[in-house]
Amino acid sequence: MVIGAGGLLGTAFRRVAGELPDVDVLLPGRRELDVADRLSVEKYLVGNSPDGVVNAAALLPADLCETHPRTAYEIHALGARWVSRTCDRIGAVSAYVSTDFVFDGTSGDGYAPDSPTRPVLTYGVTKRAGESETCLGTPRHLVLRTAGLFGPPPTGSRARPCFVDRILRKADEGEPIGVVDSVVMSPTYTIDLARMTFAMLLGDAAPGIYHAVNLGAASWYEVAAAAVRLSGRQVPVARQQEQTHVSAGRPTRTPLTGVLPGRAAEHQRPWQEALAEYLREYWPAPEGRTPHPAAPSAQRPRART
Repeated sequence: MVIGAGGLLGTAFRRVAGELPDVDVLLPGRRELDVADRLSVEKYLVGNSPDGVVNAAALLPADLCETHPRTAYEIHALGARWVSRTCDRIGAVSAYVSTDFVFDGTSGDGYAPDSPTRPVLTYGVTKRAGESETCLGTPRHLVLRTAGLFGPPPTGSRARPCFVDRILRKADEGEPIGVVDSVVMSPTYTIDLARMTFAMLLGDAAPGIYHAVNLGAASWYEVAAAAVRLSGRQVPVARQQEQTHVSAGRPTRTPLTGVLPGRAAEHQRPWQEALAEYLREYWPAPEGRTPHPAAPSAQRPRART
């Protein structure tokens, strides 16, 4: 079962669920299951008795958590408590999707799963609380931290396209594109993340905290430039320097590191390769132009694992 199936990541889970013909995947909407409501969670989980539950519910964008901290806590922390405790009651694995925002982003070497956490934004604080609730709620838990998501857009009037989509829309509309180069993270294809998650659940991965991201690191500028180039669009992307993200208390996104186990590792490919696949399917090159081949996967030195 996947909670939060209506968002960007949930859209990927919906699609990947179709690749699993021998597995029944429940995708309840919020009317069926409100993760912040204990009785709603208990009623749905006990009534359907899934073998594994992916808790991908989140209050996004992250800035929204600063203005709605109570809601963020109810969704990210209390929701994780109700899900994990109910999973323990019915004997299911509780998988919690977390974020690189649980770190302050000041490490120059990247972050391994066992690195000390120090969130500085409400989004990261409440997600870190959700990690703890998941681990305390049941011994059969998986915490999957991820970062820099891009992938198929969710449907609906309130759907928010991912960063890559916003950049390419600007390119097609002839708008100037300027992107910061001071924020480095681990770009991750939502389809790959969904495949990693299902592989870990179906492969009986050991309980613990994992960093479920595509391989490699990049700044938002590098992601934008790669998306424009790989999609065959000939629009300049300007490099910008952001001077305020540290003083404003924002984390300076540092890459997550760590190699996933078993079947999940099959889907942990370089981010450039994943981006090229996404663009081929969702952003074909303009008429008369040929997309460039994927860039080499080692643009930056790999951080420690």
